[in-house]
Amino acid sequence: MEVTFYGHSCFRIKGKKGTAVIDPYNKDIGFLMPKVKTDLVLSTHDHVDHNDFSRVEDYRLVVKGVGSYEVGEIEVDGYSSWHDEKKGQERGENIIYKIKVDDVWLVHLGDLGEKLSDKLIEELSVVDILFIPVGGNYTIDADQAVEIVNKLSPSIVIPMHFKEEGKEVDVESVDEFIKKMDKEVKRVDRKIKIGKDDLSEDVEVVLMSR
Repeated sequence: MEVTFYGHSCFRIKGKKGTAVIDPYNKDIGFLMPKVKTDLVLSTHDHVDHNDFSRVEDYRLVVKGVGSYEVGEIEVDGYSSWHDEKKGQERGENIIYKIKVDDVWLVHLGDLGEKLSDKLIEELSVVDILFIPVGGNYTIDADQAVEIVNKLSPSIVIPMHFKEEGKEVDVESVDEFIKKMDKEVKRVDRKIKIGKDDLSEDVEVVLMSR
Protein backbone atom coordinates (compact mmCIF):
# COMPACT_ATOMS: atom_id res chain seq x y z
CA MET A 1 0.00 0.00 0.00
CA GLU A 2 1.21 3.49 -0.86
CA VAL A 3 0.26 6.57 1.19
CA THR A 4 0.69 10.03 -0.36
CA PHE A 5 0.33 13.27 1.62
CA TYR A 6 -0.92 16.36 -0.23
CA GLY A 7 -0.94 18.67 2.79
CA HIS A 8 -3.43 19.68 5.47
CA SER A 9 -5.58 16.53 6.02
CA CYS A 10 -5.49 15.16 2.49
CA PHE A 11 -4.08 11.71 1.73
CA ARG A 12 -4.23 9.28 -1.17
CA ILE A 13 -4.27 5.61 -0.21
CA LYS A 14 -3.34 3.28 -3.07
CA GLY A 15 -3.89 -0.44 -2.55
CA LYS A 16 -3.44 -3.41 -4.84
CA LYS A 17 -7.00 -3.08 -6.10
CA GLY A 18 -8.28 0.40 -5.46
CA THR A 19 -7.43 3.96 -4.51
CA ALA A 20 -9.02 6.37 -2.04
CA VAL A 21 -8.48 10.11 -1.53
CA ILE A 22 -9.47 11.70 1.78
CA ASP A 23 -10.34 15.40 2.31
CA PRO A 24 -9.36 17.16 -0.93
CA TYR A 25 -9.06 20.93 -0.38
CA ASN A 26 -9.32 24.13 -2.42
CA LYS A 27 -6.78 26.91 -2.92
CA ASP A 28 -8.21 29.05 -0.08
CA ILE A 29 -5.96 27.06 2.23
CA GLY A 30 -2.97 28.96 0.83
CA PHE A 31 -1.65 26.46 -1.70
CA LEU A 32 -3.17 24.45 -4.53
CA MET A 33 -3.73 20.72 -4.35
CA PRO A 34 -2.73 18.87 -7.54
CA LYS A 35 -5.47 17.03 -9.40
CA VAL A 36 -5.52 13.36 -8.45
CA LYS A 37 -7.15 10.27 -9.96
CA THR A 38 -8.92 7.92 -7.57
CA ASP A 39 -11.67 5.29 -7.32
CA LEU A 40 -13.13 6.60 -4.08
CA VAL A 41 -13.16 10.05 -2.47
CA LEU A 42 -14.00 10.67 1.18
CA SER A 43 -14.88 13.97 2.86
CA THR A 44 -14.97 14.24 6.63
CA HIS A 45 -17.11 17.41 6.63
CA ASP A 46 -18.46 20.15 4.39
CA HIS A 47 -15.78 22.81 4.75
CA VAL A 48 -13.90 23.97 1.64
CA ASP A 49 -10.55 22.76 2.97
CA HIS A 50 -11.91 19.20 3.14
CA ASN A 51 -14.44 18.79 0.32
CA ASP A 52 -13.18 20.21 -2.98
CA PHE A 53 -14.15 17.37 -5.32
CA SER A 54 -12.92 19.35 -8.33
CA ARG A 55 -9.39 18.30 -7.32
CA VAL A 56 -10.14 14.59 -7.87
CA GLU A 57 -10.88 12.76 -11.11
CA ASP A 58 -12.28 9.42 -12.35
CA TYR A 59 -13.87 8.54 -9.01
CA ARG A 60 -16.73 6.05 -8.82
CA LEU A 61 -18.05 6.98 -5.39
CA VAL A 62 -18.14 9.98 -3.06
CA VAL A 63 -18.56 9.28 0.65
CA LYS A 64 -19.62 12.12 2.96
CA GLY A 65 -21.32 10.44 5.89
CA VAL A 66 -22.00 7.62 8.29
CA GLY A 67 -22.37 4.08 6.95
CA SER A 68 -20.51 1.23 5.26
CA TYR A 69 -19.15 1.46 1.72
CA GLU A 70 -17.01 -0.61 -0.62
CA VAL A 71 -15.22 0.11 -3.90
CA GLY A 72 -13.02 -2.57 -5.39
CA GLU A 73 -11.30 -4.13 -2.39
CA ILE A 74 -11.40 -0.97 -0.26
CA GLU A 75 -13.84 -1.14 2.66
CA VAL A 76 -14.97 1.98 4.52
CA ASP A 77 -17.00 2.60 7.67
CA GLY A 78 -18.01 6.14 8.62
CA TYR A 79 -18.71 7.18 12.23
CA SER A 80 -20.28 10.39 13.49
CA SER A 81 -18.37 12.73 15.81
CA TRP A 82 -18.23 16.48 16.46
CA HIS A 83 -15.97 19.18 15.05
CA ASP A 84 -16.01 20.97 18.43
CA GLU A 85 -16.56 20.36 22.13
CA LYS A 86 -20.13 21.73 22.04
CA LYS A 87 -21.74 18.88 20.09
CA GLY A 88 -21.40 20.67 16.77
CA GLN A 89 -22.86 24.03 17.83
CA GLU A 90 -19.71 25.84 16.65
CA ARG A 91 -18.47 23.83 13.65
CA GLY A 92 -20.91 21.00 13.02
CA GLU A 93 -20.46 17.28 12.45
CA ASN A 94 -17.24 15.46 11.64
CA ILE A 95 -17.08 11.99 10.10
CA ILE A 96 -14.36 9.56 11.19
CA TYR A 97 -13.45 6.94 8.59
CA LYS A 98 -12.15 3.44 9.25
CA ILE A 99 -10.71 2.04 6.04
CA LYS A 100 -9.43 -1.42 5.17
CA VAL A 101 -6.84 -1.59 2.38
CA ASP A 102 -4.67 -4.66 1.66
CA ASP A 103 -5.59 -6.14 5.08
CA VAL A 104 -4.35 -2.98 6.85
CA TRP A 105 -6.77 -0.90 8.92
CA LEU A 106 -6.49 2.90 8.66
CA VAL A 107 -8.41 5.47 10.69
CA HIS A 108 -8.70 9.11 9.56
CA LEU A 109 -10.09 11.31 12.33
CA GLY A 110 -10.86 14.29 10.11
CA ASP A 111 -11.32 17.54 12.03
CA LEU A 112 -12.13 15.85 15.31
CA GLY A 113 -12.78 18.51 17.93
CA GLU A 114 -13.83 16.44 20.94
CA LYS A 115 -12.74 13.52 23.11
CA LEU A 116 -13.59 10.14 21.65
CA SER A 117 -16.40 8.31 23.42
CA ASP A 118 -15.78 4.85 24.86
CA LYS A 119 -18.00 3.44 22.10
CA LEU A 120 -15.88 5.04 19.37
CA ILE A 121 -12.67 3.93 21.06
CA GLU A 122 -13.97 0.37 20.87
CA GLU A 123 -15.07 0.72 17.23
CA LEU A 124 -11.71 2.16 16.15
CA SER A 125 -9.43 -0.02 18.25
CA VAL A 126 -8.49 -2.26 15.30
CA VAL A 127 -6.44 0.61 13.82
CA ASP A 128 -3.00 -0.05 12.33
CA ILE A 129 -2.39 3.43 10.89
CA LEU A 130 -3.91 6.51 12.54
CA PHE A 131 -4.20 9.90 10.80
CA ILE A 132 -4.74 12.41 13.60
CA PRO A 133 -5.14 16.22 13.72
CA VAL A 134 -2.68 17.87 16.11
CA GLY A 135 -2.77 21.62 15.39
CA GLY A 136 -5.53 22.68 17.77
CA ASN A 137 -7.79 25.72 17.41
CA TYR A 138 -10.23 24.04 14.99
CA THR A 139 -9.51 20.49 16.17
CA ILE A 140 -8.07 18.60 19.11
CA ASP A 141 -4.66 19.85 20.23
CA ALA A 142 -1.39 18.05 20.93
CA ASP A 143 -2.36 16.93 24.45
CA GLN A 144 -5.70 15.52 23.31
CA ALA A 145 -4.07 13.84 20.32
CA VAL A 146 -1.54 12.06 22.52
CA GLU A 147 -4.35 10.88 24.79
CA ILE A 148 -6.20 9.38 21.82
CA VAL A 149 -3.05 7.70 20.48
CA ASN A 150 -2.50 6.09 23.88
CA LYS A 151 -6.07 4.77 23.94
CA LEU A 152 -6.09 3.42 20.38
CA SER A 153 -2.49 2.09 20.32
CA PRO A 154 -1.94 2.11 16.53
CA SER A 155 1.25 0.79 14.98
CA ILE A 156 1.81 3.98 12.98
CA VAL A 157 0.68 7.53 13.76
CA ILE A 158 0.64 10.14 10.99
CA PRO A 159 -0.05 13.68 12.28
CA MET A 160 -2.03 16.10 10.10
CA HIS A 161 -3.83 19.46 10.21
CA PHE A 162 -0.79 21.36 11.51
CA LYS A 163 1.06 24.49 10.39
CA GLU A 164 2.77 24.18 7.00
CA GLU A 165 4.68 26.64 4.85
CA GLY A 166 2.21 28.78 2.91
CA LYS A 167 -0.83 27.55 4.82
CA GLU A 168 -3.33 30.26 5.76
CA VAL A 169 -5.21 28.16 8.32
CA ASP A 170 -4.56 29.23 11.92
CA VAL A 171 -3.17 26.06 13.48
CA GLU A 172 -0.14 25.21 15.59
CA SER A 173 2.98 23.42 14.41
CA VAL A 174 3.47 19.67 14.77
CA ASP A 175 6.40 20.20 17.17
CA GLU A 176 4.39 20.11 20.39
CA PHE A 177 2.76 16.82 19.45
CA ILE A 178 6.11 15.25 18.60
CA LYS A 179 7.57 16.48 21.88
CA LYS A 180 4.70 15.08 23.93
CA MET A 181 4.68 11.74 22.09
CA ASP A 182 8.33 11.28 23.11
CA LYS A 183 8.95 8.77 20.31
CA GLU A 184 11.55 8.56 17.58
CA VAL A 185 10.10 10.23 14.50
CA LYS A 186 10.45 8.88 10.98
CA ARG A 187 10.47 11.84 8.58
CA VAL A 188 9.51 11.12 4.98
CA ASP A 189 8.66 13.05 1.85
CA ARG A 190 5.27 12.97 0.18
CA LYS A 191 5.03 9.18 -0.31
CA ILE A 192 5.57 6.13 1.85
CA LYS A 193 4.96 2.43 1.22
CA ILE A 194 3.52 0.45 4.13
CA GLY A 195 2.72 -3.24 4.28
CA LYS A 196 1.42 -5.62 6.90
CA ASP A 197 4.99 -6.64 7.71
CA ASP A 198 5.88 -3.02 8.59
CA LEU A 199 3.44 -2.98 11.51
CA SER A 200 4.58 -3.65 15.06
CA GLU A 201 3.26 -3.39 18.60
CA ASP A 202 5.37 -0.31 19.27
CA VAL A 203 3.90 3.02 18.20
CA GLU A 204 5.86 4.76 15.43
CA VAL A 205 5.35 8.42 14.49
CA VAL A 206 5.69 9.10 10.75
CA LEU A 207 5.88 12.78 9.83
CA MET A 208 5.09 13.39 6.16
CA SER A 209 5.73 16.51 4.11
CA ARG A 210 3.85 17.51 0.97
